[in-house]
Amino acid sequence: SVIDAEIQGDPLIKWNYTDPESDPQEKYRLEFFSKDGLLVKTVENLDTTGQLRQYQLPNHTFNRFEYFTVYGRAYSKLSWSEISNEKTFIIDNPPQPGFTLITDTGRDAAKEPIYRTDLLNIKSKATDPDLPKGDTISHKYDLKSSNGTEGLASTQAEFTKKFTSNGVFTLKQTVTDSLGLYRELSLSITVANRKPTVTITYPTSTDSSKPMIASTLTPIIKWDYQDEDGDEQQRYKVQIINLATGMVKVQSGEQNSSAKQWQVPTGILVENEKYAVEVEAFDGYNWSNISARKYFMVNLLSIKGGVQHTEEWNNNRKGYNLNKSGNEESPRGYNVFWAGERFILQGIATGLPDTVEVTMTGGYSTQLNPTNSDKTLWTGEFYNPAFVKLPDGPVTFTFKAKNEYNTKIDTVTVVIAGDWSEYFRNHRVK
Repeated sequence: SVIDAEIQGDPLIKWNYTDPESDPQEKYRLEFFSKDGLLVKTVENLDTTGQLRQYQLPNHTFNRFEYFTVYGRAYSKLSWSEISNEKTFIIDNPPQPGFTLITDTGRDAAKEPIYRTDLLNIKSKATDPDLPKGDTISHKYDLKSSNGTEGLASTQAEFTKKFTSNGVFTLKQTVTDSLGLYRELSLSITVANRKPTVTITYPTSTDSSKPMIASTLTPIIKWDYQDEDGDEQQRYKVQIINLATGMVKVQSGEQNSSAKQWQVPTGILVENEKYAVEVEAFDGYNWSNISARKYFMVNLLSIKGGVQHTEEWNNNRKGYNLNKSGNEESPRGYNVFWAGERFILQGIATGLPDTVEVTMTGGYSTQLNPTNSDKTLWTGEFYNPAFVKLPDGPVTFTFKAKNEYNTKIDTVTVVIAGDWSEYFRNHRVK
């Protein structure tokens, strides 16, 4: 018999007694022999009742993990019985389970959550007091998820494990010694998901007082997605907030997509309102925290320049052409000027520019003035006595529209051919 030293201690010896004449048992004797046949202990006690049929050996009477054989005799009516059958027993110290759960990143999985990217090292710390006497222990590990079934994980004392899903798992170690005594220890492992993170890359401004300027009413919101567990983006949500009211201007709703961008639909945004953008992403397990806000506003600033003749000089041009060809527009087209003409400037703008400046080849510049409150038409003129000396060839006018949010440029090129005095000397209309 294998006796569990931890639960039973030294054995309780029991026997049966019979007598043909029904004489009672008066005393008994128990003799214990070592494996080598040496008598190591004798117990002899009176039985005043005639009813004793068992004897409990005091704990630690016998050494552990050694075989002993016990024989019994009973005494009645001045004689001892024949020796009993033999029984052999060994008092076995059970193995003591134990193991550690340390990841390759240094986390103790028995104390804190780990992640699917961690490699978990399971190392046995199981012991058995009888190992020096030749006992051996074997290992078995079973793993069970919180809502699953138990399955064999390993029969090695040490092994590694990498999880492919999140949740709470129970790892049970069973250690068994060579005589079949075993003990179990279970530890709980929490495999947690790390939330993804989202960083908006368009718009770019982090200052609500200086929003990025978008030149379209349907901008494309863009973001970077990061996930420490390597999970792909499964869904996203975008919302755009009117900073003046704090109300949501437009939102994407929950989109099942791995795309890292979303285009604002038409007919929603308006010019010169400041907006905040927020993005969230879902990795299949958890939504990210709301991204840091980025800010923008729509300003469709544009400028279209024009360089015109004065009414008088346009009539001179037409008269010259009629005299030469009979066609008002040939050979001198509208973009052909005589040196010394006054240039009439016009800019057609959108986006409420604060200024429109025109710079001419040669370094001449002037400011145009708006003709209406919505600043869509800007006018001005260029004249300098030195213009009469402009050489034949192209002259470029650069129209620059600016506001606090943006700058736009348009260029217009005209051609200088001859000068005004030559026109009056040689081409006076008769």
